[in-house]
Amino acid sequence: MKPDARIQTAKEIFSLAFNQNLPADRVITTEIKKRRYIGSSDRREISNIIWNVFRNMAKISFLLNAKNVPISADTLFNESLYPLNNHTFPEQVKLECPPCLWEDLKDKTNDLNAMQNEACVNLRINITKTNRNIVTNILLNEGIIANQCNFSPIGLKLLKRCNLQASDAFKKGLVEIQDEGSQIISLMIPAKPKNKIVDLCAGGGGKTLALYDLTLGKTDITACDVANQRLKQLIKRAKRANFNNIKTHLLSNDYEPWLSLNSQSFTW
Repeated sequence: MKPDARIQTAKEIFSLAFNQNLPADRVITTEIKKRRYIGSSDRREISNIIWNVFRNMAKISFLLNAKNVPISADTLFNESLYPLNNHTFPEQVKLECPPCLWEDLKDKTNDLNAMQNEACVNLRINITKTNRNIVTNILLNEGIIANQCNFSPIGLKLLKRCNLQASDAFKKGLVEIQDEGSQIISLMIPAKPKNKIVDLCAGGGGKTLALYDLTLGKTDITACDVANQRLKQLIKRAKRANFNNIKTHLLSNDYEPWLSLNSQSFTW
């Protein structure tokens, strides 16, 4: 694709992600996949252009406000095409910190600075099926370099973007995409085999799957959420890992009756 075509496509997808009440990453991934004419290198570049706007939202909005220009998907995107390092911003804006959090976070500039960079992708090893050394070698043979996570003993971090879904390690259910923080939360829960566990806010099921794996698949786990689409994603992930005994339950917005009826039957 020519540069102008990339920018136009990125602008169209950004506008959809900006205006829909859905997670931006899901919208962007879906919309890029829809455009089958886009090659892999163009996909990466278009994605980079879009995320550049989201990562610099406070700075771009600051410039638009200074010019009395209304903030919209179009104006945010257009302003992002100009070098942002040519301007001086207030510290809060430069660090992309929401105004409501600045008082609590203004003394944590190192943490805020670290969040300005794109996060690396973390993987959780399914320890009932493999170990980190085996997965590291499988990925390396496929040209994917992964290092051990700093804190999680079951985690790997990828050093650069890749098509992980095409990897044997992913397709065979040896690994799951899960950030290191969520892995640590799962490791801190003292669940044991034969426990009965409920995850009341399971979402896509990352921690549910981790707990099932950490207890060697010998627990009774019920994953709950108010969004059926998230539970469907959990079931899909569980099937890839061959985790067959995870139950799901779609909660109503008022989950209290179900919880009152079932809470005594769960250990965790």
